[in-house]
Amino acid sequence: MTFQKTLTWRNPRSHHEAVVHRQKVFGYTYEDLDVNVGPMAENMLEPVERWETTRRWLCSSNQPQLLYNYFKQLFAQVTNPPIDPIREELITSTETMLGSQGNILDPNPESCRQIELKTPVLKNEELSALKKVDLEGFKSETLSILFKSGSGGEGLEKAMDELFESADKAIENGANILILSDRDFSRGMIPIPALLAVAGLHRHLIRTGAAYRGGHRAGIRRAAAKRTTSACCSVTGSKR
Repeated sequence: MTFQKTLTWRNPRSHHEAVVHRQKVFGYTYEDLDVNVGPMAENMLEPVERWETTRRWLCSSNQPQLLYNYFKQLFAQVTNPPIDPIREELITSTETMLGSQGNILDPNPESCRQIELKTPVLKNEELSALKKVDLEGFKSETLSILFKSGSGGEGLEKAMDELFESADKAIENGANILILSDRDFSRGMIPIPALLAVAGLHRHLIRTGAAYRGGHRAGIRRAAAKRTTSACCSVTGSKR
């Protein structure tokens, strides 16, 4: 027996309806809220997870799945105990740099002109500050990662090509911080999976050479679908 749940579109009449509607658009389940989001909001602690091959292959499921869930890690590849950048700061770090890296084989003072982030996960006010950055040598550009609803695979592919073109134009205009956002979704425009958008754009910048010439990268993702540690790691790792 197959089960299909249709998402009907209507303008939310209250804040609660708006939140629930966004959760449906980005595929949130009761398990996500009860196991992941709820405990983090109440206790400020992330749930302990494991990346093993014990669950069945998602291609055999008759339910829609997030792209993140298709990536798994063998148990032997998981650190035990987990990486701790607080107690083991001499060994590991969560610091992230934004901006143009320049040529690492020919360093100069400009190579050190970067924005240091203590963690790759930003607060809303930190993201707003980066969007409005007004410092010499830094320019941010927000790129939409939406595609036309009902356009299928062809529409998704077209939207990816348009994303690449927008990134190229932004870099030509001096942008060295690219912000990918799916915030302005609507009935006619739905989100591209953030993992696909980030990985695809990163590979495009490598092919065109922009990732090497100026250190440009798809640095920041404003995406609602990420709600687990493994999802954040998948997006971060897609740039490696």
